[in-house]
Amino acid sequence: MKFLVDENMPLSFAEILRELGYEAMHVLDVGLEETDDRLILSYAQQHQQIIVTFDLDFSRLVAVGHLQLPSVITFRTDIMTPMLFSQVMSQHLENLEEALNAGAMVTVSGQNIRVKRLPA
Repeated sequence: MKFLVDENMPLSFAEILRELGYEAMHVLDVGLEETDDRLILSYAQQHQQIIVTFDLDFSRLVAVGHLQLPSVITFRTDIMTPMLFSQVMSQHLENLEEALNAGAMVTVSGQNIRVKRLPA
């Protein structure tokens, strides 16, 4: 799986995903800082990346656009430290892989993970 980490998340989150064996870029790595969410969404589609974000707008844009991809992982937590991010991703990404590759919106809220498959 390939990930694009949104600018509202620390650069270290992309590094954590790479350490877990995934391909991951931060929007700063690809020159998309302070870019409209629609352009970031388009970039992720073109590069077959899963967006990782705190921003609810990506899920809304995917839903309103009736898109199948990209998948979006949205974190809805008050505190997300690098250690906690690493724990959540290492524990759950393998189980989420099929849904994320097919197209899904995943919401992480505390210990709760909700998966909504996107229409094919």
